[in-house]
Amino acid sequence: MDATTRLLYIGNDVDAAMTNRHINYRHDVSKRFQQDLGLSLGGFQTLLNDIEAIINRDHRLSLLHALDWQSLSGDPASGLTFSQYYWQRSVAELIRALDWVIAHSPYTS
Repeated sequence: MDATTRLLYIGNDVDAAMTNRHINYRHDVSKRFQQDLGLSLGGFQTLLNDIEAIINRDHRLSLLHALDWQSLSGDPASGLTFSQYYWQRSVAELIRALDWVIAHSPYTS
C-alpha cells in the first residue's frame, strides 16, 4: 500500500473515532487534544482505545498484528508515555505517529 493511501485510511479511522465520541474538532487537524479540545488524559486514552479498535477492524490496512497503543513507547527524553505525549499534541501529529507505527514492522508486510 502506498504511503498516501495508508495515511488517509488512518486519518479516516481517527476521524470516525472522534465523531463517534462526539468530539467536534471541525476536521481541523491542528487542534490539540488537551489544550484545544479540552480532553482529560483519561478521555484521551478512551479515544485511543476507540481509534485502536477501528484501525484493527479496518481491513484496508491489512495489519499483520493488531495495533496496541499501550505497548508503544512515548518520549524517552521526558519519560512521558505514548498517551501522555500525544495528549498534548495535535490530531495531525497523532495521525502521523500512528501511520509511522503501522508502516513499520511488525504491523505491515
